Amino acid sequence: MSERTRKEYISRINRVMDHIDANLKEDLSLEDLANVACFSPFHFHRIFRSMMGETLHQFTHRMRIQRIATRLTNDPDVTITELVYEYGFSSSAHFSRSFKEFFGVSPSQWRKSQIDFQNSKIRQLDRNEWKSQSSNVCYLGVHENQNIWRINMNPNPIKVIVKKVPEITIAYIRNVGPYQGDSQLFESLFQKLCMWAGPRGLITDNARFFACYHDDPALTDTAKLRLSIGLSIAEDVQVDGEIGKMIIPGGDYGIAYHEVKSPEQFQSAWDAVYGQWLPESGYQPNDSVCYEEYLNDPKTHPEGLMKVNIAIPLKPL
Repeated sequence: MSERTRKEYISRINRVMDHIDANLKEDLSLEDLANVACFSPFHFHRIFRSMMGETLHQFTHRMRIQRIATRLTNDPDVTITELVYEYGFSSSAHFSRSFKEFFGVSPSQWRKSQIDFQNSKIRQLDRNEWKSQSSNVCYLGVHENQNIWRINMNPNPIKVIVKKVPEITIAYIRNVGPYQGDSQLFESLFQKLCMWAGPRGLITDNARFFACYHDDPALTDTAKLRLSIGLSIAEDVQVDGEIGKMIIPGGDYGIAYHEVKSPEQFQSAWDAVYGQWLPESGYQPNDSVCYEEYLNDPKTHPEGLMKVNIAIPLKPL
């Protein structure tokens, strides 16, 4: 397979994964997904399995099960029966068997274990420690119709704003596999993206750079984690090869501004937003992609700091 052909195959598989992500509640037939990929159904099934290490059905099924597991954790009001039919399972019994095969426990046991886990973390702290941790999150009030918080972290605090964000079209290059703490991987992906975008005049003063995280690392095997490094583009920009095009949905987001210097500080910032701010915010995560937006080049910062917005899609609790 030539390099040009390989990149075209990657592009088509990425289009299919994006389509599945955006339509998990719909009937996703082999024929429809093959049309998205511009392959015949017979050949597409084999190509997908060869490139992704799982069949198309296994991938789609896993996405649905993991999405439901996240909903069971984050949405206390939704019932298991509602989720069963929302995501197209034929019956509660069929769904429960599938869920247990994947996670080793029933959906109700999963939900209870997540509640127990959260409660156990609280019980591990005595009253003074819990009071101290809660006080790390300060509500600063409303400014220009936006709610604002501060998470007190050393050495740099995190500022969180809840606001409505318009949809963003990006050109992206994708990696499937481990990525946490791998700064060389991120740099390599950014270089590939910029080598494509630079000659096309897409790296302008207004260009925005992103890292989109499609899977929950707590639920997904690290070998199957999907990361997309992206650049904002106009809707009519054409992409080719292994460069894909996707839309980051608009809506309400928690935008957490932070300054980091090492991969470990990235993880600490995410943990603070999810573990400290979110439980006190009155919001819960919505079903959409989380992302980081990079606001500067750390090589030009006197202290080598990277200025980052962490963006989490939200809905009222």
